[in-house]
Amino acid sequence: MVDVLFGILVFVAITAVAVVVFGGWIMVGAGRWVVRSVGGSPGRARGTEGMVVCPQAGCRISNPAGARFCRRCGSAMGRI
Repeated sequence: MVDVLFGILVFVAITAVAVVVFGGWIMVGAGRWVVRSVGGSPGRARGTEGMVVCPQAGCRISNPAGARFCRRCGSAMGRI
């Protein structure tokens, strides 16, 4: 009887820890989504200064100015 009660207690404790960790993960993700949708991440520039656009017609994503390859499609940025 004591073993069953201890097993149930351990199960409840592990479940509670998982719920707290998962709930925190969900809250942080929701907070990041709200910050991004309102106006971008704090501490990051919102403009595209120092950025270059991928030359591939199907990609056209902004990349850092010093990039040799596109971070999305991997094509060369056309620099020597």
